[in-house]
Amino acid sequence: MKKLLLLLPMLVLVSCGDKHMVVDRTKVSAGANTQAGAGDAAVTYARDIKPIFQRVCSACHNEGSAIPNWNSYEVSFAKKDRLLDRVVIKRDMPLGMPMTDDERALVAEWLKLGAPEGGGVVSNPPTQVAKPEQPSAPAPETPSEPAPAPAPQQPPTSSEGEILTYAKVKTAVFDQYCALCHNENSGDLMPNWGAFSIVSGRKDKIYTRVVLEKTMPPQGMPFSEEARDMLKKWIDDGAVE
Repeated sequence: MKKLLLLLPMLVLVSCGDKHMVVDRTKVSAGANTQAGAGDAAVTYARDIKPIFQRVCSACHNEGSAIPNWNSYEVSFAKKDRLLDRVVIKRDMPLGMPMTDDERALVAEWLKLGAPEGGGVVSNPPTQVAKPEQPSAPAPETPSEPAPAPAPQQPPTSSEGEILTYAKVKTAVFDQYCALCHNENSGDLMPNWGAFSIVSGRKDKIYTRVVLEKTMPPQGMPFSEEARDMLKKWIDDGAVE
């Protein structure tokens, strides 16, 4: 009986010791799992996102345009909600340039991470936008409801006996409806319709896209039938300067 009483405390100590070992191993295991993903590389603007924007967006969204410059991290960060809405959710941007599903998914992941600039570190919101959007020139966004086309600044057709000139068509059509994308800073992908030498060399293409196919300007951007008729008449009459 005395031997049995002496053995009982030892059994209790062994049992408690095993229990504490199990709990400790569980905690260590949980800690290891927490650390497993700490070193995973993040999607960053500099390495992953800017090359996409340069390829499919910079024809319109550049430093010299009146709409946000996606080649600038500060501007992209400040407008990240717009990027989420138009590129990821509505998927109606970019206009006229293909963006793959993988590229859209990469943009979505970058925004989900907080739009980090580089090195996997989320930058603080910039105090100033590098090149703010100018309110006088609206971005080429597809409205939720079709907006009425603005009235042309010039009469849609010429007076009897009057010959339409490029200067009149430029003011009433190209400057009003096309200059947001087709300007002197837009590059080869978006020819500058503000220069007669460029327009005259591409008038057949303009006639096909604008007058016959009616695929330009892109769907959702304002353009009136009066402006289309004026452009048609100018080219039919010889596209004089």
